[in-house]
Amino acid sequence: MPVLGRLLTPHQVCFDFRRLCNGFPVRQDAKLIRLWILSDMEHISSLVTAQDANCSSLSDARDSRSSRALDAVEAARELMLATLLIGTSIETVAASVQMSKGHFLRVFKRTTGTTPHSWRLGEKVRSSQRDLQRGNLSLTAIAHRYGFADYAHYSRVFKQVIGTSPSLWRAKATNDARG
Repeated sequence: MPVLGRLLTPHQVCFDFRRLCNGFPVRQDAKLIRLWILSDMEHISSLVTAQDANCSSLSDARDSRSSRALDAVEAARELMLATLLIGTSIETVAASVQMSKGHFLRVFKRTTGTTPHSWRLGEKVRSSQRDLQRGNLSLTAIAHRYGFADYAHYSRVFKQVIGTSPSLWRAKATNDARG
């Protein structure tokens, strides 16, 4: 029975009815009606509770939802990786997996432990490491290639993800490759 946008179990309705009636003076015949309604509601509540205990459909439904969520997040990750250099809005990614933006953000965070934006920034940094190893592009060119506003922004995000600046990482990577 929906009340103010939430579903109530028969037990909750029974409890709410008791709480509502106990605060007001009630005539004797109304008390009998109330007792009859409460006993029926408690009986229904016990039947529903017993049915829930015997039925695994609720857990099956949860498994199905989590499986769909994992599939949607995996598809979203593939799309974001495929469009890493050109960038795709979160709205577009969410629409591609048939979710609203808000729902997609919640599902992605619950599944991966990070937001789609943070995940994408991390992937940009990890992809940029290959360009840093090659050494044929300037740090500013690499920053612009991966969609960062400038080198300072790229360096700040790189340091958050990797733990060192891009220039130090490049120097260490080229020294390791030489020797």
